[in-house]
Amino acid sequence: MTSRIRNAYDIRVEEGVLTPDPEQAGVIAALERLEVDLAKRGLFGKAPEVRGVYLYGPPGRGKSMLMDLFYSATPEPRKTRAHFHAFMARIHDLVKQWR
Repeated sequence: MTSRIRNAYDIRVEEGVLTPDPEQAGVIAALERLEVDLAKRGLFGKAPEVRGVYLYGPPGRGKSMLMDLFYSATPEPRKTRAHFHAFMARIHDLVKQWR
């Protein structure tokens, strides 16, 4: 069965919205693993610890686009989407409040 993120990516490639990119294909594979891990349930319905995905690289490679695609394709109701800089600003605010 094709993952939601892979399906969403492949549709955009087929429609000509995206051009196949080997670097992005590697990211899609990592996001597929994350999608599977997020769907797992452990003993008594408790979700196991999940390792996330950290995307980095030069501007214009599609990092934000791929994360937006993953976010929209993932049915998790408790999800949040934050760009790195906004996320880190929030972390710094929380640390400042804690001190």
